[in-house]
Amino acid sequence: MRRDKCELRSVVNSFMPEVTGKPTVEIPIIQQMFNTCGLASILMLSYDKSLLFIRRNLIKLLEIIQPLIKDECKQKKNDICLQYALQYILLKIQNRECIRYRFLYNYLHGKFGYTFDDQVAVHTYLLGSKLSDFLNSQKFSYYDCYKLYLENRGLITPDLLQNEMLTMKTDLELKFLMEIFGFSFIPYESGDGTGALYIPKKAVGKRKTYHKLAKKLIQIVKDPKYRILYGFSNHWVAVFQIIESETNTEIPKIYYNDPMTASVKSIKIDQLDNSHRFYIFKRNKLNLNKLWENVLETVEEDIKTESHLQEMHAVEKVLASRKEKDSASALFAVLNPSINQESSHIKDNSKKEFFSPVSQNSEKSQNSLEIMSEKDNERINHKEKKKNISNNNENSSEEWDIEIDFEFED
Repeated sequence: MRRDKCELRSVVNSFMPEVTGKPTVEIPIIQQMFNTCGLASILMLSYDKSLLFIRRNLIKLLEIIQPLIKDECKQKKNDICLQYALQYILLKIQNRECIRYRFLYNYLHGKFGYTFDDQVAVHTYLLGSKLSDFLNSQKFSYYDCYKLYLENRGLITPDLLQNEMLTMKTDLELKFLMEIFGFSFIPYESGDGTGALYIPKKAVGKRKTYHKLAKKLIQIVKDPKYRILYGFSNHWVAVFQIIESETNTEIPKIYYNDPMTASVKSIKIDQLDNSHRFYIFKRNKLNLNKLWENVLETVEEDIKTESHLQEMHAVEKVLASRKEKDSASALFAVLNPSINQESSHIKDNSKKEFFSPVSQNSEKSQNSLEIMSEKDNERINHKEKKKNISNNNENSSEEWDIEIDFEFED
């Protein structure tokens, strides 16, 4: 029977014929999208009957961010499409300028300390590198979206959201998500800085080491409060069972849900090498209801701005058609269409708010989003981009060479 590719494909592990014995925890199989094996694995591992309120809140979050989704997941609410909700939250918590999400920053910083700050710095650097690459390759659509996100307090647009789904998630990013889903990471003395269980390179092939690891993993997997995230070969999967021979004549097997194929797979313990990592999580006793209430309320506020951009025109067309010298001024012009563009250009060191013009003497609200239009040597305006492309392609009919004058409606 043919299945829609965004249909939830759940398999109860105990029904799988190759697995003997019922798992302690039944984890559904969720197929990944694009390169989202990490996000799909987190959705599988975080499933818990005592935490169904978090799953319901994720569905609500997916409903709120629908204006930013433009593929088959639009208007769908199954577990596959929930990966968009995870990516949205991940982008918000890793941007220092997202003032409204300070409560999430404080929560995660309290759990991970400066490790969280380091990851945010790495994330910002990587996105900045992508920004430069998009500019050099003249991919202006992505350039504009990443510039808005990095410079204007974490604004998320459809191209940014979808493109970041393609990025392989780090163990730290997945630890952050598990934490706000009610499962805390349990670090072990691993020696590699990850806190994961693994076979050290010098111990590969030693039967005693494999037996010790198997014994520890079996002990963990039998406790319903624990979850095991398994990483290998740039891929993330969810462990749900480890079978040990009663007579000790067979090598123990690790069974896991593979989001790439939406199926159960297995690997023998003695096939592991030093690149395989097992990250252990334990269900914590924290009440996360208030935290998720705050998440939904904050996203609802942000989406007003983010969806408003999408209702008008694609971001790259908006910025290409404007004469302002930076993205902040163009964004203000889009969000304030009633203001005469010729009389409201922003001065070099001025600031403006999103939804209403601000006089020089008025004070800005603490919760309002502010956009800096301060010039620097690295800013590239789209007028210059269009001129360069026009010079190289005199006979080109691409829309970047066309004078565009959009009419916006309130």
